[in-house]
Amino acid sequence: MRSFLSAASLLLLACTHQEPTAGQRLVFGNPAVEREFQLAIGETAVVGADLSVTVRAVVNDSRCPLDVECIAAGSADVELLVRQPSRDSDLVLRQIVGASPALAIVPGYTIELTSLTPYPAHAAVPIPIPDYRVGLTIATLPPVAGAPLPLTRIANSGIGGFDTTATLVVRDVAAWSAFWQQMWGPMNEAPPLPEVDFATEMVVAFASGAQPTLGYDVVLTGAGEDSTGVWIQVLERSPGSECVEGQMVTHPIDVARVPRRPDPVGFIVTPGVVHCGP
Repeated sequence: MRSFLSAASLLLLACTHQEPTAGQRLVFGNPAVEREFQLAIGETAVVGADLSVTVRAVVNDSRCPLDVECIAAGSADVELLVRQPSRDSDLVLRQIVGASPALAIVPGYTIELTSLTPYPAHAAVPIPIPDYRVGLTIATLPPVAGAPLPLTRIANSGIGGFDTTATLVVRDVAAWSAFWQQMWGPMNEAPPLPEVDFATEMVVAFASGAQPTLGYDVVLTGAGEDSTGVWIQVLERSPGSECVEGQMVTHPIDVARVPRRPDPVGFIVTPGVVHCGP
């Protein structure tokens, strides 16, 4: 149901048409069902008739080996090739050890990096490339309401400075500056204010309010317009049952810019789940 309130999706670069490395193809016929699977380097998952995801490479693995004491737990980057009828997209998802899984948005779908195995055991023994297994979860998004509008995400934070659910539309520089300071809160130094051309753009944001633990997040996944106004699609996620989250109050918020319109702006919120892998 549409909830009309006052007032993004990770937009991805579609820049490659190279053929993926030959490998096994996992084919799923029903794209409406959430899919979780593991792929080796060069393998492809085909979901329905309009999406395929190929693991191209693990381009960086700086996870702290088990036999080393590290200042930071480290991370790993996985390069994917996503193919759809409208475009091909090159993505790099970063798994940060101990953090929530990385999430990317492509038209109609979310792609989540839920695991990367094996975990490095010894600093002196790199993991052979054929041994890597990349755990991914693909889920469908609801269709955008009305004619699609371009949406570019500006910022996402877990310390959003809003204690209750809030939706915001910003149409001028003064309001944008004030919102940016409030978003980061009085205890945190705000990053530089992103540039927005308010002659042609406006800023939209959704804050999900105070949440009891880490692992909650919110993502603006798309925008559209119809005769009633502008509609922003929101994915609001909570930790899955397998997640072990730190007991720390968070304030998730996501911010994006869309084409400027004088019309009312509303939000359509879809609940989701954060998947935690090994």
